[in-house]
Amino acid sequence: MIHHDYIKSGVKPEIVTVRPYSELLSGVDYVKVVKFDGSMQDLSGSIKFAKEASRDVKVTQLHGKGFEFHHRHPSFQYDQWDRGGMLDKWDKLPLVIPRNKSLPPNVNAKPTIIFADHSQSSPFPHKEELAKLLIENFPSHQIVRLSSVQAPHLFDVLALMDAADLIVTVETAHLHMSKACSKPVIALVTDKPSRWHGSGWSSRFSMHCRYSDFPRRKDELIRTARSAIDKKTALFINDISTVGRNGYNLGMIRHGSEMIYIYRYHPEKSWKTRIAVISGTMMSDVKFPSEFDGYSFEDARLFHHKGKLMMAYVLSIESFGQFKSAAGYGMLVQRDGGWEIPQNILPVYRNNDFTGTVKNLCPFEHDGKIHFIWGNSGDEQVVIQVEAAKVSSEFKSEASKWDYGEIRGGSILIENDRMIRFFHSRTGEGLSGTHGSFQYHIGASIMELKPPFKTIAVSKYPIISGDERYVPGCFHWKPNCALPYGAVSEKGIYAVSFGVNDCMCKTMTLKESDFNL
Repeated sequence: MIHHDYIKSGVKPEIVTVRPYSELLSGVDYVKVVKFDGSMQDLSGSIKFAKEASRDVKVTQLHGKGFEFHHRHPSFQYDQWDRGGMLDKWDKLPLVIPRNKSLPPNVNAKPTIIFADHSQSSPFPHKEELAKLLIENFPSHQIVRLSSVQAPHLFDVLALMDAADLIVTVETAHLHMSKACSKPVIALVTDKPSRWHGSGWSSRFSMHCRYSDFPRRKDELIRTARSAIDKKTALFINDISTVGRNGYNLGMIRHGSEMIYIYRYHPEKSWKTRIAVISGTMMSDVKFPSEFDGYSFEDARLFHHKGKLMMAYVLSIESFGQFKSAAGYGMLVQRDGGWEIPQNILPVYRNNDFTGTVKNLCPFEHDGKIHFIWGNSGDEQVVIQVEAAKVSSEFKSEASKWDYGEIRGGSILIENDRMIRFFHSRTGEGLSGTHGSFQYHIGASIMELKPPFKTIAVSKYPIISGDERYVPGCFHWKPNCALPYGAVSEKGIYAVSFGVNDCMCKTMTLKESDFNL
């Protein structure tokens, strides 16, 4: 923020800091440090001191005796940037810190991984285990633990970071300083005493992992570290803009020569959503039969049946404080300049009658019949064949298992003599009223193109996992969500559409090797 202001105005901004910390910014030539003789907790005194010198005072400190700060955003960093009037610049501005180019002796003897392992205020309880994992998995690298490095000045370690292949850092000053480097960063961030006290997700991180999630994500951390060191190209992720603000859970299909996208969004600050279609230059909400006025329309998936464009979706309603849902489908047609489902069909199967919550049905066509992967029932995968609302056949096969939760929902691609399913799953534990520490994952499976549609291969680990990227102003933002709703392929290249954190629509481009089968 400060460097940005300096570049714009040409005037050095003044930073008020208590005297014991006044030397930290020595060598940073674009700021003027003003020393305050009071306590670090005396925020009211420091504000008064600053206002005696200037009318334009921005208070980004979020602790102080006698002050109660509201947590408006998911991380203290977002709140700091908000208080500085630059939340819209978060993750977009560089951190500029001058360098001391000298390195400690022998640090260039072999390739290096920097491990910033010590934090006074937020100690990482698994630091010894992580250090051992790094040593065991990267024998050709020296693992430099910054707790063992003696440097005259805090910023002197930037030269070490610049020379490293990878920076792994816990919740400490080095995590924030790493923004001044161009090297890949794995950030381990605290969730104590609350998740707000942890550093916010940034696009510069190769991985952003909560302390409490490390035990179940340590294998992922090592894979990520290896990919970062090998400079393996990340998946190509593309943003899809939506007319409905903060649209999410993007579906897509190739219909003739046209690509059609579909998503859900909140037209007002309510839990209810509508479904909208993007087709060329035409964008409009989907109109449903009038008997479903007042329902929420959610999580649409597009498919074909006898050449006709079809849509499967979820209908939800609130009844006496409880949310109920059922899964429906129908033909999606263009009419009067918009899109419409003339007839809603609810398969008559199990509790698909608004007595519970039915969702995550995955549609496909086989032998001219409509099928749905209904989900898992115990150790069995259930697929139903429908004729209108009637279930004409039921197929069961062994349910696939993997280490990242129950396989759910997704989208089907039919390719030659096989089906490719892109699905989601969930790990972690939720917190009351939110998704909390749940994390969603996207994987792929190969299924036989014949009843009972047995699964023959599943990703060994996720193609992509949810993260905590934040969307300011999106009231329905949820962290760690990544859920696929559509897929197309051409000449061995696969595009998968998905929703991110209930606020964004994205597509990713894959090769079959990216399925991690």
